[in-house]
Amino acid sequence: MLLYSTLHLAGVKAVDHHGKVLDQLSVSMDEIKRFRQIDSRTPGHPESHLTTGVETTTGPLGQGAGNSVGMAMAGKWLAANFNKPGFTIFDYNVFAICGDGDMMEGVCCEAASLAGHLKLGNLCWIYDNNRVTLDGPASWSFSEDGLTRFKGYGWNVTEVKDANNLDELGAAIKTSSTQMIGPRSLSSTAISVTARPTNKIPTKRTASHSVRQKSNL
Repeated sequence: MLLYSTLHLAGVKAVDHHGKVLDQLSVSMDEIKRFRQIDSRTPGHPESHLTTGVETTTGPLGQGAGNSVGMAMAGKWLAANFNKPGFTIFDYNVFAICGDGDMMEGVCCEAASLAGHLKLGNLCWIYDNNRVTLDGPASWSFSEDGLTRFKGYGWNVTEVKDANNLDELGAAIKTSSTQMIGPRSLSSTAISVTARPTNKIPTKRTASHSVRQKSNL
């Protein structure tokens, strides 16, 4: 939903299969209301061929995390081959928002290990550590120390105790953007209105999604 709402608020126009820009939004409010409905432009797992502005298809949990590593690798390769002294073309950073469900997946672990090995300094993962999954509390099936795991991968790790404290979160992101030695991982308690899960119906988890952003935030 974060991706769809961003496309809607940015006013991104739809494009047909011939590449012609249409006089209509890629994601209208009506389409947002049809989230996860059959034949809508807002399926639960974004599809690149269905919705203009969705650059890559992400389905299983953790797939977006793997995509982000590929984007970061591509950025490094493009910079090495096409940037010239005084003429920089490629210098973007890659940010991915990951949840507890993503961290449980093998594809996420393997991608993170490779990123640490390659020292991809243009990569930052924001881990929404709210201890909630689609099935219920993460404690039912997940109890490992994610921060220690990422330190073992060779990542620069910053912990944010309260993600609802925007000053603290902003400072962590700013700090991470200056650490260009290896990948950067932020661990936050919860990126939501409620800092901790309650006994109410658990929030659904969603697959991670990756975006490219210019450096120098």
